[in-house]
Amino acid sequence: SDRASAYLNVAAIYNLRETIQLSGFTRPEFQHYTHDPLGSRDDFNLTVGATLTWTPNQYLALAATASYIGNFSTVGERRYDLVTPSLILAAQIAF
Repeated sequence: SDRASAYLNVAAIYNLRETIQLSGFTRPEFQHYTHDPLGSRDDFNLTVGATLTWTPNQYLALAATASYIGNFSTVGERRYDLVTPSLILAAQIAF
């Protein structure tokens, strides 16, 4: 179905130490569905989360993140909650 959305992204980053960083983020979003098969529908979708990153050198990073997504809908069966933890390993290879 078609929808119109409006949202805002907000992030905050704090360096605990030279190699350790804590960040938090949120993304509130309003969604209006114009042709939903179940009828008139509006959703409020909220994402919040945090990430802890360790960067021992400029070529390697290890991060742990967790986020919550909540969808609050005027159509009850479209409401849900989701929690997603993640571990991230990032490496940069230079030639």
